Amino acid sequence: MYINYVSNPHLPLFPINTSYLYTHRPLTPHEAITYSHRGIYVDIESGELRCSCNHKPCDKWDMYGYNRHFTFKCHKKYEEERLDEHELARLKAAKEQYLRIHPQIEEPSIRKKRKLKAGEKILGPDELRVQERHWMEMWKDSKNELKQLREDLKNEMDDDVRAELMADIEGLKKRKGDWAKLLGLTEASSSETTQTAVL
Repeated sequence: MYINYVSNPHLPLFPINTSYLYTHRPLTPHEAITYSHRGIYVDIESGELRCSCNHKPCDKWDMYGYNRHFTFKCHKKYEEERLDEHELARLKAAKEQYLRIHPQIEEPSIRKKRKLKAGEKILGPDELRVQERHWMEMWKDSKNELKQLREDLKNEMDDDVRAELMADIEGLKKRKGDWAKLLGLTEASSSETTQTAVL
């Protein structure tokens, strides 16, 4: 759509494209069934939005399309003659059935942000990479040290020394597990724990 404001001397004389002002998008089913009290429902079998006045698909309509449709004679006749308590109950049941099958997913991460603790700061991408690199190095060091301690335990015959080695292994396993949790490697740490228990 183009509008030429020739009559206004303060506006340019060339045509102005205003089509971006009239761009519309079809309503989603969750948005459209807010008109359920006007006769809009979702056909469970086909998944299409329909209007009860003629049961024709209306899933390509935007908000303007729905409001315009409600002014048509066929829809007004439906609301006057057929939209009674029984029909409203049917539409409400259809809406609830659709919401049970297709619940609306909320995004709590966007709606509610985690509050920072005292002294806590948000790390930038570079700082986070440095921190993760440090965690990975500590996890690898713990893993190598655990491997060495287990080798020592296999070859050690003295009961007192074996008890000390086993205590060191348990402490190191816990520390390695803490690094693994920071890196999101909890499954790896749990499998490592199971392997150690077998030994």
